[in-house]
Amino acid sequence: MTGGVDRLDHIGIAAPDLAAAASVYERLGFNLTALQQQAGPLEPDGPVVLWGSANRCAMLEDGYIEIIGIVDPALYDNQLGQFLARYHGIHIMALGVDDAEAQLKRLRQAGLAVKGIRPMQRKVATPSGESEVRFKRVPLADAPEGRIQLIEHLTPELMWQAHLLAHPNRVVALTETVLCVADIAVAEDRFRRLTGVVPLRHGAARIFAFASGRLVLCDPASLRDFMTEATPPTLPWFAGFSVATDDGNAAVRQILRRNGVPHAEHGAVLVVPPEAACGAACRFLPHPPSRRRAGNASIAPQAKGGVGMDKVADSGATRVVDPSRIAHGGKGLYGARLGILMLETRFPRIPGDMGNAATWPFPVLYKVVNGASPKRVVEDKAEGLLDAFVAAAKELVGLGADGITTTCGFLSLYQRELAAELGVPVAASSLMQAPMIQSVLAPGKRVGIVTISAASLTPQHLAAAGVDIPTRPSPAPMADANSAAP
Repeated sequence: MTGGVDRLDHIGIAAPDLAAAASVYERLGFNLTALQQQAGPLEPDGPVVLWGSANRCAMLEDGYIEIIGIVDPALYDNQLGQFLARYHGIHIMALGVDDAEAQLKRLRQAGLAVKGIRPMQRKVATPSGESEVRFKRVPLADAPEGRIQLIEHLTPELMWQAHLLAHPNRVVALTETVLCVADIAVAEDRFRRLTGVVPLRHGAARIFAFASGRLVLCDPASLRDFMTEATPPTLPWFAGFSVATDDGNAAVRQILRRNGVPHAEHGAVLVVPPEAACGAACRFLPHPPSRRRAGNASIAPQAKGGVGMDKVADSGATRVVDPSRIAHGGKGLYGARLGILMLETRFPRIPGDMGNAATWPFPVLYKVVNGASPKRVVEDKAEGLLDAFVAAAKELVGLGADGITTTCGFLSLYQRELAAELGVPVAASSLMQAPMIQSVLAPGKRVGIVTISAASLTPQHLAAAGVDIPTRPSPAPMADANSAAP
């Protein structure tokens, strides 16, 4: 993919004591790589020299977590001293691309300051002996957040070795990092140009959703929507990150309790606060994402030999060993990944209606929410129904749904609460499409919203869906609440 960023590749947590930080993450249930001292040129096209920084990593099926520190103060510190003077925690975010050369050209055309491609390598142990991982980095010059870079892996088969992907806490994916900034608009513009991605809106926040993982931009006022246990020590600040497990958080829950690690439970989500995770809040989500890179299925075919490749008997063809094909954990049922919450209504639902299963080109799960009549949801703003919607959604998630939506746009009022409780993607309202549609319209054009009740559609509903487009009601309603579905 050369159009822009494809994935959240990894985050880097800078710590003054690498050994102590590694011990913290082992107590969280991560299996870390051996210590690896880094090397690279100090200037573009310069000679490769040994650096004073080293890391240990938690390699996941999707992405990885890097814990980095200084092991030789006499050598180049890889900017860690500068980072640690601001705060301890996440200072590195790497976004994955498949062609660093093409991305360098794109970034310069977008007006971003980039000096060039910085190659880097380090030694790595493999079952057959020591080897060397290599990658190309395109760092953003003078990024106020720390080290923001694009990365192309040249030896992914050496990074994502099968034996490194198994963790006692059953974590399989890095799904999110949250960046808190003073001015969302300024940061949004820069990250749009960096990633080539148009962000989604979530209230004041902006979400850059990649094919694998996402970056959340928020300000201090909206931070608690994403990282409830975090308080900014300064700005900009990477507040934390989210990872997904494949067993509903059963293993990590036991590990945190056994090791006495402070944590909170928000529905099915477990949250370790920054002070217990080296300065970065760590959220454990109970379900893996639908798309796994596991074993770098998307990029490993480009690799030339090495660990992770074998031969298909008698064919001479090369096959990539894909750890994501190994089954872990379990769900109540498989094959139906979308859960749909419905109101208590009865009327003809023809194909094309969300409530008709034939509408969907894949299996879906339905749940009618007790007490959720059109009157209560539309006219009474769903007052008193939050617990019923949360319970119904959790039932669908427990059965196997990896995402939740609803049949009523007025439920935007519950978007934040449902997303916080469930630990899976939630789209509570079709109104959430309005900002995206507005972004592709010609200047002077506006999104039109057709509603069953203009009188009931309030600014609160729109704000909860991230709609900040000026609106005005139609001069005449299309239907009343007794003749059409909400």
